[in-house]
Amino acid sequence: IKQDIGTFGGEVYITPDLTLSNKSRVQRSVLDYIGTLPENPIDATKTLSANPQSRYQVTQNIANQTEAVYKSYLGGWKNTLTGGVEYSREIASIDKFTGLSSEALPGGFTGTGSLSGVSIYNPQFTFLPFGGTPTLSGLPTNIAIDTTSGYLIDTANYNDVVILNGGIRYDNYNIKASGFGTFNNVANNFNAQEQQYGLPNFNLGLTLNPLPNASVY
Repeated sequence: IKQDIGTFGGEVYITPDLTLSNKSRVQRSVLDYIGTLPENPIDATKTLSANPQSRYQVTQNIANQTEAVYKSYLGGWKNTLTGGVEYSREIASIDKFTGLSSEALPGGFTGTGSLSGVSIYNPQFTFLPFGGTPTLSGLPTNIAIDTTSGYLIDTANYNDVVILNGGIRYDNYNIKASGFGTFNNVANNFNAQEQQYGLPNFNLGLTLNPLPNASVY
């Protein structure tokens, strides 16, 4: 497993009450493994089957957030208003090694590729039964997710006795997949697919502090 992450950002104080900030992140991760999954234990012989598993996945992500914070004070109320927009794009390429079973669920792999008779207490080295030098299949599944979001959050505080907060956020997801893992039942072949979803959410809260050591919310 390998991850490389870079984050940078900055703030601009437009006025003493208004702050504008921007943050960006670039990330790349690699998941690369060959292993076995223990299955089908047999109590009488104290053995199990070793189901070969593998994955080579490269994921890249870029994200940017722009946010404005405005603070005001009126009639004993301290008010903080926060609004922002976010955008991120995540791209993943998922492949596997040849000569090993897939990670398809449910049930996993139960064919001749699983090595049976493996001792539960003293498992032998189980790589050799799966073939020679592992090579990638060259049939990756490619996934791209674009997310665009906007939010507005407000907090009003009256002398630390009454605190009101509320916010709303909307996320729009666009998901595209192509390659070996995108099966089209109608055409009976592998094809590109795309889906788009919108998700609104909100929060609203009231907190009362009648005593320094007590609060009701």
